[in-house]
Amino acid sequence: MKICEKKQYFFAQTKVKFAQIIIFVFMKKKMITIKDIAEKTGYSISTISRSLKDHSDITEKTKQIVRDTAKDLGYQPNFFAQNFKSNRSNILGVLVPDIERGYYSSIISGMQERAIEQKFFIVACQSKDSFIDEIKAVQTLIGLNVDGIAIVHSKETSNFTEHNNIIKNNIPLLAIDRELFGLQTHFVSNDQFVAGFMIGEHLAKEGYKNIAIIGGPEQLVMSRQRINGCIAGAAANGVTIKKENIVYCNLQREREIFAVSELLNQKEAPDAIFCIYDRGAIEIVHYLNQQQISIPKKVAVAGCGNDSFSHYLTPSLTTVDLNPHKLGELAAEILINDIITGSVVEKTRNSLRPKLIVSDSTKR
Repeated sequence: MKICEKKQYFFAQTKVKFAQIIIFVFMKKKMITIKDIAEKTGYSISTISRSLKDHSDITEKTKQIVRDTAKDLGYQPNFFAQNFKSNRSNILGVLVPDIERGYYSSIISGMQERAIEQKFFIVACQSKDSFIDEIKAVQTLIGLNVDGIAIVHSKETSNFTEHNNIIKNNIPLLAIDRELFGLQTHFVSNDQFVAGFMIGEHLAKEGYKNIAIIGGPEQLVMSRQRINGCIAGAAANGVTIKKENIVYCNLQREREIFAVSELLNQKEAPDAIFCIYDRGAIEIVHYLNQQQISIPKKVAVAGCGNDSFSHYLTPSLTTVDLNPHKLGELAAEILINDIITGSVVEKTRNSLRPKLIVSDSTKR
């Protein structure tokens, strides 16, 4: 045998042994089962199973013995085995841009509350607003055999081919806030136009005449809706927002702060700034405070989303409550209804009405 062939043989054998070791390790990881409880108590597996399910044909004394033994052994029901017969996992997947943001964590919290009521559980993923990471998360959720998926797609996402694989796998799909265009999905959101309208109307009524808007990426429909709403709300109260005062950013702090500094250096600097999401507005408030620019005396700031941090700013931030917890509850209700009925239902569109929250950052 040649040296190179010997090396190949050695590595092949090593790989086989390594694989065997891995298999052995996983095989050694043994969970406590009802068989272990049966051996410990002397009851049949059938009796153990019926006792744990609280069947009426088992005496309370036997049930208590089984429960106590199960507790002593550290028994936990096998979630996947329990749902195997029903061909369901009882798991809902949810994919959001950033779990750390209060808005998205509230959506997940709302979904979880509704899911638990129906004995479903939540698996949450985040894309960090990356298209590539979003696709990986979609593939993972399909591979986990979840029963339904709710998605807030990333700011980079414009191609939904991979998302269509969810539908091809007969998994109910629901979009939150940002539509999955071209796909037949349920959709829940706030009225984004109304959210922007409320801010534009409020700023105009407070007497601001030169309003600027910091938007998201131009391709992001939600951003355009809020911008158009703000323009309409201001116009309805006699204020025209100049085209040069509308800046499209990429939901990144550096770009937003640069845009604000450029706007304030104009000959006719804006007297109010609306950022289409709270995190951006919060960063703008921090920047203006650092520059010792008085808010709202010199320039007012408003956001959108009612982020929990907005209330702890100095000054506190005028914003719009977008009902994220309610959105999550509604998303879970719709998906679970699809799963339980098992029927192809007409895809629904649900729009919640936002609420304006006026604070010190715009009050005159």
